[in-house]
This record gives sequence, C-alpha cells and structure tokens, in this order.
Amino acid sequence: MGDGVLLRGELWQPAGRGRWPGLLMRQPYGHRLASTVVYAHPSWYAQQGYLFFVQDVRGCGESEGEFQGFSQEISDGSSSLLALRSHPLCNGRVGSYGFSYQGLTQLLGNPADAMAPAMTGWNQRLHLASEGGAHFYANNLAWGLQLAAEQCRRSNKTDQWNAIRASLQGGDFLVNGLELLRQVNPGNPVLAWFNRNPLSAESWQEQAPDPAVLRLPLLLPQGWHDPYLRGGLDIWKLSKQAGGNPLLRIGPWSHLSWDRRVGSVDQGPHACGGVDEWQLAFFDQHLRDRLPPKEAVPCLVFDLLAKVWQQRDPARPSNQTWGLSSGGLAASRSPPSQHGQAYLTRSWRITRTCCGTMSSCSLTSTPIWLKRAPSCGHTRSWSGSSWRSTSRGRAGSSGLRPRLARRCAGTSINAPSIGAAAGCACAPSTSASLKNRSFWC
Repeated sequence: MGDGVLLRGELWQPAGRGRWPGLLMRQPYGHRLASTVVYAHPSWYAQQGYLFFVQDVRGCGESEGEFQGFSQEISDGSSSLLALRSHPLCNGRVGSYGFSYQGLTQLLGNPADAMAPAMTGWNQRLHLASEGGAHFYANNLAWGLQLAAEQCRRSNKTDQWNAIRASLQGGDFLVNGLELLRQVNPGNPVLAWFNRNPLSAESWQEQAPDPAVLRLPLLLPQGWHDPYLRGGLDIWKLSKQAGGNPLLRIGPWSHLSWDRRVGSVDQGPHACGGVDEWQLAFFDQHLRDRLPPKEAVPCLVFDLLAKVWQQRDPARPSNQTWGLSSGGLAASRSPPSQHGQAYLTRSWRITRTCCGTMSSCSLTSTPIWLKRAPSCGHTRSWSGSSWRSTSRGRAGSSGLRPRLARRCAGTSINAPSIGAAAGCACAPSTSASLKNRSFWC
C-alpha cells in the first residue's frame, strides 16, 4: 500500500499461458475462506478462465496493519485493484464480487469494470448499523465480537479468544458481549457505531457512491431474509437514477444460507438459484465480451408461496403492507415448548398467526413489492447447513446444493486438493490444470 503496509492474499491462475481478466475479492475473515460458505471456491472461477485474487484487508488474516473498518477501504481497495490490473498475468480488465463487508468495499474507492456486491448497502447508518432509528444490536454485536476474535488470534490472546467463543456459542453475548468487546478490542468499528446516534446523519460522514460508479455493470444478489435487503434495494434505486441498468436477484435466503432451506422452512429445489452461474455469465459478458446465453432479466425474485422464480419490476410495488406484531412477548425468552409470540400482519389486521390469535397489531414494515405474502413459520435468519463434496471447486456453492444436499454420497473434504500450500510465494503447483501462488501488493 502507499504507506508501506503489506496486504497479502492468494492468486489463482487458470491453466495454460496467456493474460486473463481478473476477479477481486477483499475480506476481513481470512483469504483462505474466500466466502466459500456461499460461493464456489476460487479454483472454480480459475477453471473458467479468470485470474482470481482474494485478499486479506488491512489488519486481518495475514495482512499487516491495524484494522479500522470501512474507513480504510477507499485507499486500500483502489491500490489493490490497480495492483491486480497491472499484474503481468492480467489483461487489465477486472471484476469484483463478494457479500456483506466485501460487498460494500467494492463501492468504495476506484471501482472494478463490473461488480457484484451482494447483501450489503452503501450507507453504514441506514443499511448496516441500524434500521428504523434503532441499532442492529444483536447482529452487529455478534459481528463485532467475530472481528475481535480475529484480532485475538493475530495477537495470540488465547484466553480472550476462548471467552469470545464461549459468549457467542452460549448466547451470553447479548448480556456480557458489549463489555467483553470493550475490554478485548476497544478500537472495534462496531463500538464506534454504537456510540453514534442512528437517528442523526451528522456524525456518520456518509457519502453516496459516485453516479459514474453506479452506471457501471452491477449484479445485485439479495435475500428476503437478509437484514441488509433494504440496502441492496437502495443500491438498485440509486443505480437506476444514475442511468445504470443493474441486475437484481432476490432469493429466499438469509445472510449465510443461500440454500433451499432457511431455518425450518424448505423452499424447494428451485430456491438454490445459481449465484455462481449468474456471476460467471455476468463477468463473461462485461469482461470477455461474450454474449449471454439469453437476454438477462433485469429483476428476478423468488415467490415464497409458489416456490418459483418470477420476473418483477421493483419500480412498480404493490399496495400491500406487511409487518410483525405481538402482545409484547415477541422478544422474550420463551420456554422450549413455546416459540415466542410474533404474528405476520397485513394492513394493521392479522392475516396469519404463528402461535394463536391476536386482536390488534402494533408494527408494520415498509411496503414490499412481491405480490404474494412471505411465509411465516418461525424462520431463523442465520441457520442452515454448508455442504462440501468433490466437485471441482463447486462444493460449497449455492448452485450445487440441490444436487449435493443431505443425500450426497460424495467424499467430504475441507478444501480443494489443488495447487500449492497457501502462504508460499513461489511454491510449485501440484496440479496440471491450476496454479496457486501467494500474491502481495
């Protein structure tokens, strides 16, 4: 980087000789993970002819420096993108993708030629830190502790790492997590969020993305059960206002489960969608000038009742208003035999109940533009399974889960048996088709 800090990652190279279009992912969770909980492994994208670089952001994984959150990503992201563009194996055309944190980093600084930011927003206050004037307390506290655990790992603070793990696994973080976070990682960006007023924009120093950035090719994968859906829809709206033509895809997914099953609800085989296939066609079109297999539909959403994908126009919402209501016990700790008391309501009247009947409603959400009602049924927003099987890098991707699922008889593995050991600058490849070398910028 410009200040001399070294950011590390891994570069996945296609077979053969030549210069290829590049793909960039930057994340704070360790480059070896590469978000394979929801995406295909980088080796799969390399097999499709892309030079793939996944990087640890500053202060995380194996990169140097101190982690400062999104404030560091404008400069670091621009420098990293330039480094990949100018790499001798890259033809100068670069795309980017990633969800959540690595989704927003794509919109900060100099942009890639085509971007696929998933399940994120552009405004920290409105889309990531809070909603309706209240902090996303439990969600962001858990995330802050996850970031703090990474800092404990880097500094070999085993006792503090174990304390964070116990707090998260036992659910005690809602009681003791804030004080634990203050003690273990006082510079954590989530604490800065909690110290700001979510009702006032003055202290947040937000800036909307440049309209020129929003006119670039955008693919926006989202989830009905993702807490950041509002942010994704706002990115779509800003892009349209700027004159862009973004592609919007909304599946029946939560933040970490892009599968047919979210919590206890099975949405059927079509729910898995094909995020990696969508991205491949998207990048092939804009980075390799290939015609898409068929004309891209501007917006596809998954109908939660019909359990099929349908075309919709977000600019033409229905007049329906949905919300949640209770008799005051929705947030209570219920006995195991009960499930809380939350009710799906429409237009201030109960239309479906989960645990009995209610006579009045107190909360409504903003209008939703699906014509059918979302399903109720106590769906947990972050449960779900992650499968691994031998599939040429596609084992963990959402597109293959209908075929792998629980009846899969494949061999279980933790990582592809392709390429050299991570972290070795010039290790020879053990694969005839792919090369995997560490890369610094």
